Amino acid sequence: MNYEILYIIPAKYSETEFEEVNKKVPAIIEEAGAKIERTDNWGKRKLAYQIKHFRYGYYTLIIFSAPSEALEKITKKLNLNQDVVRFQIVKEIEQGARKSVTIDGGDFMVNKDGEKPREDKRKRRKPEVKREAKVEEEKEEIKKEKVKEKTKEAKVEEEKEEAKEDEKPKKKTEKKKASIDKLDEKLDDLLNDAL
Repeated sequence: MNYEILYIIPAKYSETEFEEVNKKVPAIIEEAGAKIERTDNWGKRKLAYQIKHFRYGYYTLIIFSAPSEALEKITKKLNLNQDVVRFQIVKEIEQGARKSVTIDGGDFMVNKDGEKPREDKRKRRKPEVKREAKVEEEKEEIKKEKVKEKTKEAKVEEEKEEAKEDEKPKKKTEKKKASIDKLDEKLDDLLNDAL
């Protein structure tokens, strides 16, 4: 059976030290009776979350063929190896007459005969269309914001005009002038009432 193992070595090692430590895992796999078909070094990447106080690790993918009994031996030895932070062994899935293979970070479908790789149709999407759609959405949002700003500015101007109208002096209502004689009479009445 064909299997894939993806393992992470912590980034506490330099590039040269990593290469020496990375030789241990293929040795463990071959020691268990497996045959390594291909090794892909994915390089240093940021981990999804912190593992054993490490934020970065060196990722490596090995495709190998082995009997199912060998998997138990490989798992035990890798669990004891402190240089490997995480690992996962997966059975390689064949899809009909083709199998899925990762080449240079892209998924491809390859015929069993080893004919030229064909790009997996499920993965093919046009990012330009997404970008154009996002740009159009952003333009529409900007237009909406401008309309909102204009309506806010119009409301502020209306409020200013209303405030100016309130500040304008009101027309004075004409009061009837009282004569001096009438004032004298009222004053006399008030004084008489007070006494």
